[in-house]
Amino acid sequence: MTVYYYYELKTLQPLKMGGTGSQADNETALDYIAGSALRGAFIGAYVREKPEIQLCRDSLMRKRWLEGDLRFLNGYISIDGQRSRPFPACLCMTKNNRKLFSEQNQPAPVVNSLDHLIGEQMERLPAAGFISDWTAEQITWHQTKMTAKLHINLQGEQTRLYRYEAIAAGQTFIAVVAVDHEDDEIKTFLQSFTNKIIYLGGSKSNGYGKCRVISVTRRTENPEYGDNWPVFSQTLYVYCLSDIIVRDEKGRLSSRIPEHILAAGLGVDKAFLESAAVQTITTDGFNQKWGARLPKQQAIRKGSIFKFRYEGNIDQSKAEQFLHQGIGERRVDGFGRIALLPDMKVELVGKGEALPMSRQVSDFRLNQEELRQVQQMLKRVMMQRIRAGLENRILEWSQDSDDKAISSSQLAQWMDLFNRAKGLAPDAGKAEIEQYILYLEKRGKEQKGKSEETERANQRVLHSLRDARIGKKPWLEQIHSYIRQADDVDELIHSLQLPELSIAGQEAKVLLSKEEVYCLNMEMLYQYVRERRRLANFKKQRRQKV
Repeated sequence: MTVYYYYELKTLQPLKMGGTGSQADNETALDYIAGSALRGAFIGAYVREKPEIQLCRDSLMRKRWLEGDLRFLNGYISIDGQRSRPFPACLCMTKNNRKLFSEQNQPAPVVNSLDHLIGEQMERLPAAGFISDWTAEQITWHQTKMTAKLHINLQGEQTRLYRYEAIAAGQTFIAVVAVDHEDDEIKTFLQSFTNKIIYLGGSKSNGYGKCRVISVTRRTENPEYGDNWPVFSQTLYVYCLSDIIVRDEKGRLSSRIPEHILAAGLGVDKAFLESAAVQTITTDGFNQKWGARLPKQQAIRKGSIFKFRYEGNIDQSKAEQFLHQGIGERRVDGFGRIALLPDMKVELVGKGEALPMSRQVSDFRLNQEELRQVQQMLKRVMMQRIRAGLENRILEWSQDSDDKAISSSQLAQWMDLFNRAKGLAPDAGKAEIEQYILYLEKRGKEQKGKSEETERANQRVLHSLRDARIGKKPWLEQIHSYIRQADDVDELIHSLQLPELSIAGQEAKVLLSKEEVYCLNMEMLYQYVRERRRLANFKKQRRQKV
């Protein structure tokens, strides 16, 4: 016998549930808690509780967690303490009534497109949002509150803004877990979540996904149709209560429920599709265990409705088992849930009042994760400002340089030196450059034992470096003094005239290390010399052409 555990969940933080239509800088979200997210959280909790068990190797565990003995149904918004249903896709409204319905929130009459012809003046209502009770003559339309936030990508060299859409915090959802074979162990585990904190969905490290399990309730009736089995009369309506991934007889993904699957599930001789109100969707998602995105597949969207005619008599016990199991693929993740309705007699649709949202009082103090994010952002911004300042310095030095006397080969040696020193620790890199400068000065002064030509060449190297200038300073002196302060954070910020930058009591310059500043300065010197050498070679080529 299949039993069901109802989980009443309150969102303490926004929930980022992967949606479709996402772009590189904008990620949309589902308006419900996906069964796959709940399943991942429960499996994670079970494995942490029993680390010695390998789910894929133990036959009982594999059947329970991986092969569908437990099925995790989507968590839909709670309306009057009840799990809601997706808004049906078959309802239409005249354009005038639609305007009153949208702008003035007035209940308006609707027409069922599966039973009536729809004229040009009719508009189909979008299959979005949820309803509380299908059996009432007037159904009430509710929608999940959504939110969107801008975030900063700190991974690359350039800062990039992107937008996350998410389910807003402070709302209550009801999710369901179906259990085909219940024992004491799984019963204890499933009931142990009362008043616990669980994390669902993506971007948990960025302040998303925190939920509290308010209550856990065990029931024996199917949540999609209850205890009362309806009376059917050769026609029925299949109401999609979740997205459905189903294939036809040839194995192709289908946008309709195949007749042979329905006939076999109900135990009737044949089933014939008469009409349908269908919307499709492309499934998407991310598997944390794999570290990869799930394959995209076309699915029948929740809220779609099919009208079937059938021959023979429905086998109630067989049909009930069919509804317990669901249809199609990924049923363990909440896909494939349907209800059977004998008729569609909705007369009015009204907009429900905004569902109450609880608010949490915060004193705006940063926790450790939030503090880390602020520090990363500050550091990234300060590094960008420093790079921009050093690029301007390269331009200024190049414009003020008089280095015609320095040969291209000498500049190439300096480039190699700066590039090599950048990969060393600051003290070691500075010491290597100091030794090179001392070597040049010693070589320029040495004359004993050298030929006259070598003596003149050594002296020309030293004189060229002393005669060349950057601004009003000799070239070698400017480079030498710059190297001495290459790892001084305060000196760099002061020389670039950068303003103080701080957020939430965090100072940006404190976050910069000596090693980082040293590397930036070495890169600046390398790029400066590289540009001067390119210009010298260009001028030399022009002279040769002339």
